[in-house]
Amino acid sequence: MNLNEMLLELTVHAHEQYTERVSPATFEEIRDACREQLAAGDYRRDGEFIKIYDAWWIFTIREGKVVLITCYGNSHFDVPRALAWTRRHDDRITLDNFQINEGQLII
Repeated sequence: MNLNEMLLELTVHAHEQYTERVSPATFEEIRDACREQLAAGDYRRDGEFIKIYDAWWIFTIREGKVVLITCYGNSHFDVPRALAWTRRHDDRITLDNFQINEGQLII
């Protein structure tokens, strides 16, 4: 079964992480927007990571549903690759404050 054919659920923890790392939004706003994008196939999957609703999430499939477990935030870099790099080099990254100010240029 394809992910876009499944129902999406959001954990309370994922909602809290999204509001801390991306922007304030209600549980229902995030869940419903993610459900719409998932159903439309508007997402990027990389193993246990999914980029949907302009944020990277860790997800699992439970009882035939896509469950967003935690939110890594919105970033200008590929979070799954960055985390793999940090594991290989025994390093870490900061997941807070990914938002780019309007007009800011990332080189």
